[in-house]
Amino acid sequence: MLRYQKKRIEQSNDELNQQNEEIKAQKEYLEIANTQISKQKSEIERKNEEITDSIKYAERIQTAVLPP
Repeated sequence: MLRYQKKRIEQSNDELNQQNEEIKAQKEYLEIANTQISKQKSEIERKNEEITDSIKYAERIQTAVLPP
C-alpha cells in the first residue's frame, strides 16, 4: 500500500514539475512578447505625435496664408 502511494506521489510530482517547466517557458515567451509590444507602442506613440505636430503646423501655415 505504501509503495503504491509513494509511486502515485512520485508520478504526481513528475507531472507537476513538467507543468511547472511549461509554465516557465510560457512566462518567458510572454515577457518577450510584452517587451516587443511595449516597443511597438512607444514607436506608434512617437509617430502619432509627429503626425499630429505636422498637422498642427500645416494648419498654422494655412491659417496664416489663406484668407479668413
